[in-house]
Amino acid sequence: MAHMNTFEGQQELNKYLKENSKPTFTNFINAYKSQIATWSVAFSSIDPSALYSIWSRRFKESTNQIHPEKRPHSRYNPLQWVEISSMATRRKNTKQALTEDAIELLGQASSSARQIMHDVFNGENSSRHTLPDDRGVSNKYDNQDVEGLFSFAFKKLKGQSLSRQEIEIIKAYTRNDGTIRSKLTKLASTYLLQDRLSSVEAELLMLLLTGVINTLDPYIENIMQSILTRSEISSLSRSIDLDGSGLSPTSVELLKDLVNNAENANNLLASISIQKSTSLQKGRQSDLYKALSILELAVLYLDLPLTKEASEQTCYRHFAVLLDILLSGSGILIKDGEVISQATKEAMEASEYQETDGMFGRKIDMILKVESTLVELSTNEWKSMQTSDLKLTQQSKNIRSNCAILNKLQIDLGNDEQILALDMTGDVGYIYRLQKMDDVYLASLFTSVFLPSDICQMDLFVETIVALFKWKHFMVTQSKRLKVQLAKNNMDNTAGPSVRPLSPVMPKVFFGPRRASMKRPHGGVDE
Repeated sequence: MAHMNTFEGQQELNKYLKENSKPTFTNFINAYKSQIATWSVAFSSIDPSALYSIWSRRFKESTNQIHPEKRPHSRYNPLQWVEISSMATRRKNTKQALTEDAIELLGQASSSARQIMHDVFNGENSSRHTLPDDRGVSNKYDNQDVEGLFSFAFKKLKGQSLSRQEIEIIKAYTRNDGTIRSKLTKLASTYLLQDRLSSVEAELLMLLLTGVINTLDPYIENIMQSILTRSEISSLSRSIDLDGSGLSPTSVELLKDLVNNAENANNLLASISIQKSTSLQKGRQSDLYKALSILELAVLYLDLPLTKEASEQTCYRHFAVLLDILLSGSGILIKDGEVISQATKEAMEASEYQETDGMFGRKIDMILKVESTLVELSTNEWKSMQTSDLKLTQQSKNIRSNCAILNKLQIDLGNDEQILALDMTGDVGYIYRLQKMDDVYLASLFTSVFLPSDICQMDLFVETIVALFKWKHFMVTQSKRLKVQLAKNNMDNTAGPSVRPLSPVMPKVFFGPRRASMKRPHGGVDE
């Protein structure tokens, strides 16, 4: 095999391959992320996808030389490569600034000093040469670098003891510089320093490390209000005007008239049937026809009410069939059956603390996607009434999974700053908003929803139908915007590399250990 040209980082890459019997591209990138950014400074293009292409090719060629029996494979993870690209860009700019400032000194320096400075700027004497840390970023466990706590939290949630040195490092994070994120980090550090964590504290810890302010759970909301002012929380909320979207006022009034004038379920079904026949003139995909079909199905389900003994699958099936009607022909695709969220998989792969825990993403009850694309819009969860004690566990997992989706939407497709998602327990639940401002997320209630169990509840159920159509309108509008951005991205890729605005580095989402490796006294979280 032809000998490859040497490159900065080859020495470390070969060392990694020789010392690992099962080397993977992802683990190599995580182990040498900072160095790879420095080694890439000299490249003509440090676009994330270009960097991935270069380093994946190098990994494959080196693996073929050292382990010819292996067939290495890699997959582009935008979270990883946007972060590396951002570090490389900052270091390249720093290097250029330092070079300009040093020109006069070079002219006055002795030949030996000149050679030293030349080596520093060009890195010819060491494959592991690195530039100073990026401005504004100190060592790995700086108070601002909350990700430094991830490995300690992962260890604690698995029931393992923290060393004295680790405890001292955690104490450094209890400082508060006045920012919202630092206040969340300080509280997370306080929990990490406790001897034991309750299940609620374990869930709150994972939310705090991700940077989530959860106002959906009353208990956690009270804790948030104890460390943040109302103005700080409200500053994160952006308005979302969906009052004029979804069902028309005329359609809403028609639904209310139908349920208010019905004497019983049979009478209501007959009235719905007449109106459906009339509305067919506008087509089966019209909002009114769909709303009437949803109302009709809810009436039919009165004969099959959900009980406390109903399984999670039964609870899901009763509600999902309404969503099938709602989203048919909308361009929004339902993926269900505990499917894996690609966004959570990429978020876990980009983490450096889960290498030995298996990075397979998180199983989700239902994922809503843009049809004919890989774009995920939200993860949505169901549970039975028997498992109400796991309500916060599901809520925390769902919120953090959607944080991963929101990050991916921003990196891949532009500046989407909020999503709407569903969380159900039995026959009641809610649609919530997840918004992002810089490195902090806010989870807040959009509206409550439910499935009726009695004919007298049908008037209230009309409000649920209205809410579902507003949710649909939000997603359809969002998906159209995303499809336009996808087309722009494809045109850019076809035209070849170009100078693009630097993608923001997203805060990492914390995912805890899986249930099999969790220690119950420290949380009992089903991740």
